[in-house]
Amino acid sequence: MRFYKFTPAVCILTFFIGYGITPSQEVVTPEAAIAPEVAVASAPEMAVEPAVSGPETFPEVPNWKNWSEENFKIKLLETGEGYHGDQVDARTGEVWLGLFDDNDAYSLRATKISVRRAFDVVVDDEITNKWTGKSVFTGISAKSVFLLKGAKLVEGPVTTLYRAPADDEEGQPDDEELSSIRAGFRKDFTIGKTTYTLTARKGKTKSGEAILALLLESGGISQVIHSAPDFEENYLGVLYWAGDLDRDGKPDFYFDLYVHDNVEYRNLFLSSGAKKGKLVKKVAIWSTNGC
Repeated sequence: MRFYKFTPAVCILTFFIGYGITPSQEVVTPEAAIAPEVAVASAPEMAVEPAVSGPETFPEVPNWKNWSEENFKIKLLETGEGYHGDQVDARTGEVWLGLFDDNDAYSLRATKISVRRAFDVVVDDEITNKWTGKSVFTGISAKSVFLLKGAKLVEGPVTTLYRAPADDEEGQPDDEELSSIRAGFRKDFTIGKTTYTLTARKGKTKSGEAILALLLESGGISQVIHSAPDFEENYLGVLYWAGDLDRDGKPDFYFDLYVHDNVEYRNLFLSSGAKKGKLVKKVAIWSTNGC
C-alpha cells in the first residue's frame, strides 16, 4: 500500500537529481632462506603477477522508457491511496485476482475492487477542489501484496518463500533495510531439492559502461533479470515477495526495480512463462511516480 504526498518543489528537485548520474610478488626458493648468496647466483629473482580476473560482462542496459504496460497481457496494480489518476487503469466493480497475506498465510483470491476519487496534492487545485487522483481498495480485510487482471492463475493457498515487511506494519524494520538490492546482495531460495540464487553484481557492458546486474541462477543457468548504471548508492531495487504463484514448483518474484529516483517500477516474474535456457519471464509491470 502506498500513500503519495509530494510538493511541486520536491518533485522538481527530485527529477533533476535523478537524471544526474596487486603489486608484483617476490618468490624465494627454500635454498635462499638458508644460503641467500648461493641462491641469488644460481636462481635470479622472479616477479610473479597474481591472477586477476576482469569485471563480468553483461548485456547493455535497456531503456526502461520503452517498456509499456500495454505490452503485457497481465495487468498489475496495488491497493493504496492518492495515486495520480493516469496511474490506475481500473474501475470500481472489476474483478481482480489478488495475492493476500492473512497473518502469514498467503493465498490468491478473486476480489471486486473499488476505485475512488482522491485529491492529488501535486496537480489538483485546492481552490476549486478538483480531485483527479485515485485510490484503490478491495473488500478483503487481509493485506494485499498485489492485484492481477488477465492472469491464468488458480485461486487457493500460495507457497511463500519471502515477504518484505510492509511500510504500514508498525514495529517492523524498514523494508529498504531488509530487502534492498545492492552490490553484494545474495539470497537463496529452495523449493524441493532445487536452490535458486539471486545476486547483484558489478560489471560492465561490451561498450564499457559500468553497471549493476541482478541475476537469477540455478542448475547451470544464469539469467540477468534487471540491470542499471552503477552509481554511488549501488542500488538496484527492493525484493518484495518470492514464492510459487503459478504452482509449478519453481520460484516467482515481485520486485520494485530501480530505473529513476522518482519512479516506483513494479515487476512480476513468473517461472511458468520462461523460455528455454531461462528461469523466469517478466509478465507484468506497473510504474508510479510522485510528480
